Order: sequence, then C-alpha cells, then structure tokens
Amino acid sequence: MNEIADKSDGARIGVVGWCMGGGLALDLAVAEPTLAGAVMYYGHLMTDPATIAALKVPLLGNFGGKDQGIPVQDVEAFAAEHPRVRCLPSPYENGFGFAVRAGLEAFSGDAVAIV
Repeated sequence: MNEIADKSDGARIGVVGWCMGGGLALDLAVAEPTLAGAVMYYGHLMTDPATIAALKVPLLGNFGGKDQGIPVQDVEAFAAEHPRVRCLPSPYENGFGFAVRAGLEAFSGDAVAIV
C-alpha cells in the first residue's frame, strides 16, 4: 500500500474487487484505514462484529439477489453491523456474476452497461 501511495501524487486510493477480489477488497478495507473507500462485487463477508467494527472506510457491496453462495440475509446482516457499509442486493433475479460480461446472459433488469 505504501508503494502505491508513494506513486499516487497525493491522490486518494480506493479498491474494487470482483468475486474472490471482492472479499480481498473487504479485507484490505478493514486492514487499511487510509483508503478512500472500497467496492466489492460478491466476495466473502465477515461475521465477527469486532472485525466488522474495525472497518474505517466507506464500503459498497454489490450482490446478486439470487446468489446461492452469498444469501441476501447474510448480506443484510453484514451491512446492519456497520454504519459505513452499504450493500445493494440486486432486486432482479440475478445470481452470482451478474456484473461481469460472462454473466450478461443471466442478467435480468432494465439496463446493462458494458465497460
């Protein structure tokens, strides 16, 4: 993290991760309070309230409303533990991988952006 900060010319640094990277983004957000924020698409969640309380940066979590690996109830319980966490379960019939190009055939919703 220090090497990245040294090369950032003073700009604030954030992290974004998908799948396993989403969980790693969460891990970094807990471990590195100098981050500007973190965004996770899927990824493991934390259950220990003390660990969740260590989160000092804003976190946005995006999850498929029908993800069988990360149930909506788990996402809501995780978000309820910390005021800096905002989790957005998809209101559509989307499962894991809805935000990646390979998951577009399973996407159900009003709009899709491909970047």
